[in-house]
Amino acid sequence: MRLKSNRLKIFLLFYILIVVVIIFIFKFNYHHPLNNFISHVFVTKGKKSVSLNLFDVPPLSPLIDDKSHLNTEFFDSATIQDEKFQDEQNYHKLWYFRNKTNLITNVNISDLPLFHKDDPFNDRIVNQLLYKPVNYNKNVSLEFYKKIYLDDGPGAFYKVKMGTSNFEHCPVSTCNIISEIDDADLVVYKNSDPLPKKHPNQIHMAYILESPFHYGHLNGPFDWTSTYRRDSDIVAPYGRWEYYDKRVTQLPQSINYALGKTKKVAWFVSNCHAQNNRLEIATELKNYIDVDIYGFCGDGNLECPRSSELECFKMLQTEYKFYLSFENSNCHDYVTEKFFLNALSNNVLPIVMGGSPLDYRKMSPEKSFIHVDDFNSIEHLGEYLKLLDKDDVLYNSYFQWKGTGELIEPHYWCRVCSMLHIPNKDKTKYRLSDISFTKWWRGKGVCISENWKKFLIMKS
Repeated sequence: MRLKSNRLKIFLLFYILIVVVIIFIFKFNYHHPLNNFISHVFVTKGKKSVSLNLFDVPPLSPLIDDKSHLNTEFFDSATIQDEKFQDEQNYHKLWYFRNKTNLITNVNISDLPLFHKDDPFNDRIVNQLLYKPVNYNKNVSLEFYKKIYLDDGPGAFYKVKMGTSNFEHCPVSTCNIISEIDDADLVVYKNSDPLPKKHPNQIHMAYILESPFHYGHLNGPFDWTSTYRRDSDIVAPYGRWEYYDKRVTQLPQSINYALGKTKKVAWFVSNCHAQNNRLEIATELKNYIDVDIYGFCGDGNLECPRSSELECFKMLQTEYKFYLSFENSNCHDYVTEKFFLNALSNNVLPIVMGGSPLDYRKMSPEKSFIHVDDFNSIEHLGEYLKLLDKDDVLYNSYFQWKGTGELIEPHYWCRVCSMLHIPNKDKTKYRLSDISFTKWWRGKGVCISENWKKFLIMKS
């Protein structure tokens, strides 16, 4: 009898201990694999607990970005995981999202396709952000860090310093920017042709952010390319949209984005002699709808200097319905901050020209822009903009992408560092000769003088 009583006491104590542990995990968010599992299997909705699996969409909640003039929405709890719980090593933080708590599972991050030829339909930015080599050791001594030499010096790159500080926040952080080319694992060329290699495993990379019209002098051979183009080895985009769940690309909106906006089209521009006649197109558009041109290319009455950027963006948000996001060149994948920062981030509908309509669709939220080439004439475009101006429902249909993802920071130097840690046999297998690089960078069809619709018709 006493033996049974002791067993009962032990069972009750064990049961109480389990309950206490579970309460502790929920209350204090204790970091343990079990926590991920419990949070995954049961999510409270009101007074109901429901089971989630890989295909469930987590709840949404608004969050204000740390920049006061930008608003975004994203997942309050974005843990999408497989029912089969494995050890903690199979869970990888999607650290490039702002809340940094989103997780993926059952992905071998050391096997992700990293080069364009391995995955020609994607820019592989996310893969490179997640990549970590097998048995990676972040505690190696400085002499074993991957060494990077910048041919134009760190001053030619935005916020780049000598040393290791550029990589401190990166998942793969053992890289060092040095001053001696002979010791470098990677040499980055921005304004000069590559020199002979100092050792067989040294990688030479072309770094270009301007279009070929404005940056046509660089020649190969190169092992890697790093440009705004999606088919570069390490893409250096002006902006990068990423969905939380690629199956959820549109959401109902409670905001009327047309409310209170009394002005039609705005454009901030300083280069009045672009390759693609964008000023002439904007001037013609003024025949059909009001277009306010700020800067040197306007009539001189409207100004919004870069020193007053926040005020200019606030004006866009509250007063204008449309923004001309016209690039200075019509080139493959050439889409700059004019689209991502000036327009998408400021609750204004961008009218775009630069890359082809397909280029924009690949790198933008679904139904978030209007492309000039989708219309038979500028008059046709103007009439459609007037229709949108009169119809709030139609206008707001171009904002249903909000809350489905965010413009992520591409963490360029983190990706460079990660790529330097791939096995040597994979690093130079796609080396471009001088001729191959020239054809790839500025060959026929990379940039056009007419619009993309005419080019495709002539090509076919």
